[in-house]
Amino acid sequence: MTVVGVMTVRILALSDHLETNRGDKRTKRALNMLVHQRQKMLKYLRRTEPSRYKEILEKIGLDDIAVVREVR
Repeated sequence: MTVVGVMTVRILALSDHLETNRGDKRTKRALNMLVHQRQKMLKYLRRTEPSRYKEILEKIGLDDIAVVREVR
């Protein structure tokens, strides 16, 4: 499993946690930071190795538009 895959699993877990604990600001910040870090890694991979980028997106279940528009 790739680093991006591990990040995706952590993002999903933090999202589930925030659904039940809406006031948890520390987790919300951690989630935002993790999403931004994953986006930066995927954008770099998109520039340098497009074939590997597409392969990873299929494995983690994201599409290209989701990566580009995740965080600005």
